[in-house]
Formats: sequence, structure tokens, C-alpha cells
Amino acid sequence: MFITRLLSGIVLVTILLATGILGGNILWGFCFLISIIGLYEFYKVFKIKNGTKDLCIFLIVHIKRFYIEIIR
Repeated sequence: MFITRLLSGIVLVTILLATGILGGNILWGFCFLISIIGLYEFYKVFKIKNGTKDLCIFLIVHIKRFYIEIIR
């Protein structure tokens, strides 16, 4: 169990450093992906199902819009 967590931590730190060093669109895409994963986990915690699909699409569009505003 400890080895699995250690290896996943090493891989995630490596990915974080690589995206941070490369920057630009790669960093933007990585942050966007992390935001979508976070939104998915949020929905999973509150057991939000397919009945709120419109809300999911609405929030994903606004997360993307937020990141586009940051780039400007």
C-alpha cells in the first residue's frame, strides 16, 4: 500500500514539474483537466446523477471560459 502511494506521488510530482516548466498551453490544458476531474469528484460526493446533465455542461463551459479569461 505504501509503495503504491509513493510511486503515484512520484509520478504526479514529475507531471506537475513538467507542466510547470513547459508552461503555456500545456499548463492551461493540465489545469483545465484538473478542474474537470475536481468537478467530477464534487458531483460524486454529492451523488449528483445524470438528471443534472445541463448543470454539468454549464459548469464545464464556465470553467473553460474562466481559463480563457486568464490567458488574455
